[in-house]
Amino acid sequence: MRWLLKSLALFACGYALGLVLFALLSAALPQLRQMLLELLVSKAEAQEAIVGSAGYAILLNNLLASLLASYGGVLTTLAFARLDAAPDPRLGALRRLDGRLRNAGEEALKFYLSLFLIPAGVLLLNGAVLGFLLGFYLSSPGEYLARLLPHAIFELPAILLSAGIGIKIGDALLPELGTRLQAELLRQARRTLPLYLLVVLLLCVGAYLEA
Repeated sequence: MRWLLKSLALFACGYALGLVLFALLSAALPQLRQMLLELLVSKAEAQEAIVGSAGYAILLNNLLASLLASYGGVLTTLAFARLDAAPDPRLGALRRLDGRLRNAGEEALKFYLSLFLIPAGVLLLNGAVLGFLLGFYLSSPGEYLARLLPHAIFELPAILLSAGIGIKIGDALLPELGTRLQAELLRQARRTLPLYLLVVLLLCVGAYLEA
């Protein structure tokens, strides 16, 4: 379950970054802070207009985000492997980021970013959005919780689990990045499908309760 703890830690980092962003913009650029809020609202309204329901718009958004978090790194790495690009010597700096890379070959370094960047990015972005929105409710945390809880019960665990799937696949691949990379990637992806079905179920239940 270490992959799930990593998922939670990245989400928490994103949440903290969102709060920091709110504080900085409030102090220096309040107009930009308001523009970001309006952008988030207009995005939600546009999705609702497309599908005709707020619940289904949220479901569609979450399904796309969960699919990207779970298997975006797999697809990116498969595409990257087909390009057969040479390792970049500058990637050696990654060894300081992850202790498992100390004795890893150049191929492991080459694919490290493609395996982990997308699930980590989804977690950081989703956490940052919620942390940023919290800033507007610091004087009324009860209202923030009332707005968040209907989503948090099912959708937050689903996002954490889906990004955790992407991290789990990357963790499984790191020790054995050899000539059978593509076959091993697909095998690991197939092994996580039952977990991803749980993600879809959580998101569908959450959307049904909100519809």
